Amino acid sequence: MARIVKRGKNSWRIEVELARDKITGKRRRFKKTVTIDINKKIKAGTIPKKVKDLAIQFEAEVKKGTYFKPSDITLAEYLRNWLEKKKSEIKKLTYRDYKMFIEKHFIPFFGESLLLKDLEPYHIDEYKTFKLKNGRSDGKGGLANRTVEYHMRVLSQALSAAVILELIPKNPAENIPAPKVSKRKQRKKICILTPEQMQVFIRKGKNHTDFDCWYFSIFTGVRRGEMLGLRLQDINWEKQFARLEQEILSNPGKGGGVIISDLKTEGSEGVIPLTNGIMEMLKRREQEIEKNKLLLGDSYNNLDLVFCNPDGTPINPKTLYNRFKKFTRSLDLEMRYHDLRHNLASFLLACGHSIKTIQEILRHSTSVITTDTYLHLMPKADNKAVQDVEDKILDLS
Repeated sequence: MARIVKRGKNSWRIEVELARDKITGKRRRFKKTVTIDINKKIKAGTIPKKVKDLAIQFEAEVKKGTYFKPSDITLAEYLRNWLEKKKSEIKKLTYRDYKMFIEKHFIPFFGESLLLKDLEPYHIDEYKTFKLKNGRSDGKGGLANRTVEYHMRVLSQALSAAVILELIPKNPAENIPAPKVSKRKQRKKICILTPEQMQVFIRKGKNHTDFDCWYFSIFTGVRRGEMLGLRLQDINWEKQFARLEQEILSNPGKGGGVIISDLKTEGSEGVIPLTNGIMEMLKRREQEIEKNKLLLGDSYNNLDLVFCNPDGTPINPKTLYNRFKKFTRSLDLEMRYHDLRHNLASFLLACGHSIKTIQEILRHSTSVITTDTYLHLMPKADNKAVQDVEDKILDLS
């Protein structure tokens, strides 16, 4: 158990001792001084709860091997430790990306021995320059600006956490400009269908294996993974809405398969309205699922998924995407699955609905995002509008 010793008016020293080192036989002691603000007087010999909590945390870190003295920790050790603490806060695929950045990019460039406290802005700038010129793993040139910008954002995030922990006085990455990423390049070409084209899409696709998935996406605007993660228990049959709580993601690892992940961002979780047509389709799917359960018995994978394979297993988003691309190309359309979401926004605008309504349906965190994404679809001011102003002013003279 951690030992707590009062050092000053508002400071305490926490001491943790582990078993002797098996090789050297030396005692292993760890010490840490903490200072807290106290607004009221405390009795002599009394230890504030906050100090006790810090002692428990410190002891756990020492025993787990995740505590390092600020002067001793290397950048490599810190980044790995930061990521493990971050793991519970981020999605599985985000964790995989961060780990790849750390193990395949950051540590190979900065090395295993560079101390965190010795990391300078110069090192960060050198990293950026190198990755833009020679960052590809196959040796064929540099990484894209957007990729390097993402690297630097993650690295800066980790270093900002080190500042909060008082491991370093300042984030050496905060004043290094990230590579510029053109908004025009960021925005992929969106395929927007006319109502007539959408009618053709629906008519020719209605017998396709994935048509229910497409229909649901067209009239709800949900993302592919969110739709595949929908469960029967998430549907409110009486009030005609569904609650989004999880998503299905393709596993980019060697084993492939899928990952079922909770929706952790406020903009992702939410309630979506369901049309009458969708409700009819969902009831039919529920009946089909019950038939498959009876047919397969114990072989059925009961994950409660609405959109799944006949045996109940999740549909891989990549498989859904590939089949969608094959179908749309048969219609001479160059269309991404995500464009179904954009098409809903386009039709909502055409029907005269406000940006605020579209923001709520698509669950964007702010209307600024909605406006920025769909500004090019909004009706443009015409000559008559400005002509009206001129006529009004000239009539007054």
